[in-house]
Amino acid sequence: MKSFLAFLSFCFVFLTAGAQHNGTTINYASPFCDTAGIVYVQHSGTAGGSYSSSPSGLSLNSSTGAINLATSQSGTYTVGYNVGTDTVFTQVAIRPTQFFNMMSTQLVCSGSMTSVMNLGSVPGITYAWMNSNSAIGLTDSGRGNIPAFMAMNNGTTDMTARITVRALGGTGCFPTPMVFGIIVAPRTLIDPVQNQVVCAGQLTAPINFTNAQGSVQANWNAGNPGIGTVASLENTSRIPAFIARNPTGDTAVTSIFTVTPVRRGCTGTPTQFTITVRSAVTALSYPRSTYCQNTGAIPILRGSGGGSYSATPGGLDIDPNTGLINFWTSQPGTYTVSYTIGNAQGGCPSTASTQVRVLPRVTVDVPTNRIFACRGATVPAQQFTGTGTSIMWTNSDTSNGLAASGTGSLPSFVAENPTTSALRSIIRVTAMGDGVNNCNSLTEVIYLAVGTCNSGSITQADGAGGDASTLRTQDVTLSPVPARDRVTVQLATNSYTSRETYTVQLVSQYGGAISKPAVMNSSTYTVDLTGLTPGVYTLRITSTRTGQSVQKQLVKY
Repeated sequence: MKSFLAFLSFCFVFLTAGAQHNGTTINYASPFCDTAGIVYVQHSGTAGGSYSSSPSGLSLNSSTGAINLATSQSGTYTVGYNVGTDTVFTQVAIRPTQFFNMMSTQLVCSGSMTSVMNLGSVPGITYAWMNSNSAIGLTDSGRGNIPAFMAMNNGTTDMTARITVRALGGTGCFPTPMVFGIIVAPRTLIDPVQNQVVCAGQLTAPINFTNAQGSVQANWNAGNPGIGTVASLENTSRIPAFIARNPTGDTAVTSIFTVTPVRRGCTGTPTQFTITVRSAVTALSYPRSTYCQNTGAIPILRGSGGGSYSATPGGLDIDPNTGLINFWTSQPGTYTVSYTIGNAQGGCPSTASTQVRVLPRVTVDVPTNRIFACRGATVPAQQFTGTGTSIMWTNSDTSNGLAASGTGSLPSFVAENPTTSALRSIIRVTAMGDGVNNCNSLTEVIYLAVGTCNSGSITQADGAGGDASTLRTQDVTLSPVPARDRVTVQLATNSYTSRETYTVQLVSQYGGAISKPAVMNSSTYTVDLTGLTPGVYTLRITSTRTGQSVQKQLVKY
């Protein structure tokens, strides 16, 4: 109906393009298809009148009747010429410069439904189109917009159709046809993938996606990524080999893989395959083969869970459930560690073993664990003995006159104290192992205090001497040693009286505070070690009355 009305309108334009009244006529060579330039009215009869137009949008000179096409909008206008009491009318049609919604070549996937293609919406214009290749699923020709259709391509290469669109409607203009292409990509095929059955801990075979044309890009996902693979990957041509996992230890586990081929955004028919992982133990190891008695180690297992760990001969502190080895409490020696499950399947191995060697510590002896000297006194040399390759010592505060570190025995030195109170430092002595046959010794600690007294007094305490109000190293015991979760501090009765109160503080082996000082309200106190990493620590027990302190080494495993 709209086309019919437009056709009548078009006829009206041409029938009334020239108008006459009382001998006065105006006329334009309408319709106009150009987008620029000035067109002039053909006028005869009485001069001196004025021109007007409706509706708005026509760039019209009211004195001359000239029309500026560049600044006018497309449409159909009524132009009137008025002179005196007489008015004569004519119509002018300006056609748009663009008759089409311009289309570019489109890529669609075989088996997908396209959208309606809107070719244009110019009033009075209809569209006729032709398709050069109806095998894509679109008819050879039609009128109006191109309807949605199911794209088809049963081949292995792209299929192309040339679409030619013409604008119709008797406008007097002859626009160039619009031409664009529709490319239908074929549905990508993929060769079947073979199923795999492997033992836990083994490498799977790598999988390459192919078809008759060669390598294929695909998206894939694993139904059970717990077998050792990632959950999914996109736009890849393979699944690389991975170490198969079976955490159950009782039954085989299977993952279904779904692989969907993709090409230029189009997906093909998915294929599926499975990888089954049988219960097994393939390999067992630890991060190192040789350890000192100052650490722990977690096993590296390739195989199923649910088994148990053991070691021969006896002397290795190993957790049978986790395989964690506590070298702090293990004896030196060479051990065979085994991991065994009870339900290996399909000929897969049920046990794996590895060797671990625990090196012995060398020893070091110090003549005393506590030295007190007055300012200016000469502290005699301290002879250290041990079984290591060398002995090294460090001093925590060089303002006492002793060097920061050294090797061999502690040399004689003049005690210094630039402060107004007792100056305390810690001397740590360690015998060095060779790292191949033995390890470093436990560190011995000497507590050095330089007082503000000006005599030559020197006191060396090796655990003897003192009275009931003097806190000595041997008066403090820790249990258990080494400790895992907590350790109990016990004071001997001769060092704890009703007049004394002590604090307990946990510090690192380098002297840094780990906890705040806690008050001991009895001769025993329990320190919570939960959350601390295994290592060597120091417990500092201090008298709140005298400030005197004793430090005890603590091993946490």
